[in-house]
Amino acid sequence: MLYFELFAYGVSTTFTPADGAEAAQGSAVTFSGESGVIEPNEGHPEELPLRFEIASSEEALSKGSYLDSGAGRVSPGIKPERRKYSLTSSRVTTNTGDIYWQASFTHYLAKCGKTVTFNTGSGFSKPYVVSVVSPSETPTQVPSPGGGNTNYSKSTPTGLKVGVTASRLVHIGHTAVAYLVDCTATCTGKTSVQAWELRGRRKPASVRALAFGPRKVSITGTSGGNERFVMRFRGRALRELRSILRSGHEVKLVITASVKDSKGNPVHAQRVVLLKR
Repeated sequence: MLYFELFAYGVSTTFTPADGAEAAQGSAVTFSGESGVIEPNEGHPEELPLRFEIASSEEALSKGSYLDSGAGRVSPGIKPERRKYSLTSSRVTTNTGDIYWQASFTHYLAKCGKTVTFNTGSGFSKPYVVSVVSPSETPTQVPSPGGGNTNYSKSTPTGLKVGVTASRLVHIGHTAVAYLVDCTATCTGKTSVQAWELRGRRKPASVRALAFGPRKVSITGTSGGNERFVMRFRGRALRELRSILRSGHEVKLVITASVKDSKGNPVHAQRVVLLKR
């Protein structure tokens, strides 16, 4: 069965954690998605409960060799006619590395005369991937979007605004910094980060080793959404960052998101993050 069959039965395409997300080793991860209530026969509504399967590789997932799996626990969805299903597991983060997961549901197809299982790893779609990292590599938490946590752009003629959400001040106990790019409608573009060493009264100096991107931004929901990005400081970059901070200087990160709306109108937003010891 093809992935678009999921849409026909009202199953959400906004599953969490998102593809490319990260989780700390040993932590509990919650996998979730929404499902609609269908009515194949008038007056007889049916729910579509979701199951979740997590494995150490695509091959293991396809063969049913799971790190963990199970039926999702139901709770109210965003809309009255929808249900949210969730499965929380810490068994999947025992080791560092990538884990692969999918959601599925089983439904009887009267026209075919058989019961079929649909999943997000069917057909041309790939399973979602989550990277399990050691606690020292876990990025600082991104604050909730909005208010003083987000710098928004002006609106385009179609009403699109783009925002960058990040903590203004980060003390480097971790070796990664995370931020969100938020669009109020469908948008495509890129994001990047420039780094500057603040040297007191002297002119700030560019630190190319700490630069990030550009990375693609693609938010397709008509009501918008956000994407999470993580800067990792390793090798030369980490050594240079630590050297700058030990000297008593600070590092200014200038995060930029440049996107276009559905009509091609450009807009951009910036936010400054200060790195200190």
